[in-house]
Amino acid sequence: MLQWRVGSSTLKTLSDGYFEMPMEHFLTRITDDGIAQVQRAALRDPNERINVNAYLVRSDRPAPILIDAGLGVRMMGGLKIPAQFKLPTSRAAIDS
Repeated sequence: MLQWRVGSSTLKTLSDGYFEMPMEHFLTRITDDGIAQVQRAALRDPNERINVNAYLVRSDRPAPILIDAGLGVRMMGGLKIPAQFKLPTSRAAIDS
């Protein structure tokens, strides 16, 4: 776990596990051959282990803030997030 002080707040990384997958599923603006070339040059396995993290912010506010951006639609195989799991989009709704 890594931790940083940002002003009066503390930002901590939280491990959410890892997954292994071919990099072409993760990188979108490079060809498969380009990915393989970069991986070979870096002496890396083409099926890279990807760490997944979330972040915890503790500040002078009453409750800590959890930041978890998720894997995105492409990573989740195009699955749609059900409405009840989506975050509010207005600042007023988030601050309440």
